[in-house]
Amino acid sequence: MPKIDVTQNLKDLDGKNIAGPPGKNGKPDPTTLRSVSVLALLAAREGQTGAQRYENYQLSQKISTEDCPMLTSEEITLLKQIIGDSFIAIIVGRAWDALDQKTDSIIVESA
Repeated sequence: MPKIDVTQNLKDLDGKNIAGPPGKNGKPDPTTLRSVSVLALLAAREGQTGAQRYENYQLSQKISTEDCPMLTSEEITLLKQIIGDSFIAIIVGRAWDALDQKTDSIIVESA
C-alpha cells in the first residue's frame, strides 16, 4: 500500500497552483489532492447505496486526518473514478498523476 501525500498542490499547465476557493485570508487557497478527493468523495451520486456513501465518508475521513495516508489499490481506483466523474480535465489529470505518484515534473508540489 503506497503512502500518498494528499497535501500536494495541483498545478496548471504553466506550473502554477490551481486556485481553489477563498481561504481564511480571502485569497484563493491552492487546490490540493486532499481538497479534490474529499469534495469528490462527499458529493452525492445518483444510484449510490447508503453503504457506498458510508465507505466514501470513511475514506474522506482518512484523507482529511492524515497528510500521507496509506491507500489500498482499491481506494486509489475509487478515488480516480470519483475524481474523474467530478472535475475538469486538468484537475483529473493532475490528481490521477499524483495518485500514481508521478511527481517528476511540474505536476504537483508538496505544501
